[in-house]
Amino acid sequence: MRKFLCKILIFFLPAIIVFSVLITTYIILDPFMVIRSYENYYAENQKRFDNKADLAINRDLVGTKTFLYNTNKKHIKYNSFILGNSRSMFYNISDWQKHLPADAVCFHYNAFGESLWALSKKIEFLDKHNVDLKNVLLILDYATLIKEKPLNGHLFMITPILADNDNLVKFHTTFFQSFTNPKFLLAYFHLLITKEHKPYMAKEGLNKIYISYDVLTNEYRWNAQDSLLNAGQYYTPEIRKRFYERDTIETISPVVINMSQIEILEKISNILRKHNTNYRVIINPLYDQKKLNPLDLMKLQEIFGTENVFDFSGINSITNDFQNYYEDVHYRPKAANEVLDKIYE
Repeated sequence: MRKFLCKILIFFLPAIIVFSVLITTYIILDPFMVIRSYENYYAENQKRFDNKADLAINRDLVGTKTFLYNTNKKHIKYNSFILGNSRSMFYNISDWQKHLPADAVCFHYNAFGESLWALSKKIEFLDKHNVDLKNVLLILDYATLIKEKPLNGHLFMITPILADNDNLVKFHTTFFQSFTNPKFLLAYFHLLITKEHKPYMAKEGLNKIYISYDVLTNEYRWNAQDSLLNAGQYYTPEIRKRFYERDTIETISPVVINMSQIEILEKISNILRKHNTNYRVIINPLYDQKKLNPLDLMKLQEIFGTENVFDFSGINSITNDFQNYYEDVHYRPKAANEVLDKIYE
């Protein structure tokens, strides 16, 4: 029996050694910045690669931990929040504050591919922490509304802090699995050692530095793109390929708000009303020009009040102009600012 166990141990020893090395390396390097807490996630992220690139990290975790650090350590009393998916990042706080009272202290609380479920968890989290929700922008679209359950994937999972640690094991297992992907390991250590960014690395979430970040507001800006836009050099033939031809006849999205979505939306609405929040619900003006289904719009108006819901989907002056967009997914701050002017007029 002892000989048999020794053979089993010898057989599995290489795998045990490899696993031990990988997990030790993962804990020490903390590549996705989910093991330890940081004051400024993006500054620490970029330092690792000598400011040549950054690694895409989980915006849900970054926003939550940055909020907690700033409120607990810096004693900032936020009272105004922008919530939504990555498209909501381009509502610049400096533009929003023009429409708010002088005492507004603003924070971006968005996530990549944000789900309606996770958005509601953020509202509940703020409510539980007795945050004064004076002003709120809810930035929605079909892609957000259809996601009424938790998402998977290391960039899209909700942080355990917002889920009462119910997903703690799954959360960290997912990140470790992403780290041990051979393609990611090759790109990560290639960049870490050489400090030279190669085009293939972008597919693994390692991008050249294109952003600026404000740790106090959790605001994330695409400064490199904006510099090219200001110089009239952004819309190259390669970029223009992203702007596909659209039908001149407006199409309507399928109905997306069902009972599960209604339950989540009403929970959000109840919290906002509890705080007497000055809120606006914005339906994104997307390049695809698909109109939110009228039945969904009616339901949103019923839950949040017609006077608080603003639908910019479909064919309109914003979506007609491709220069309101970085590409076919994200619209620019100039378009977001136009939306703000209209909803607060």
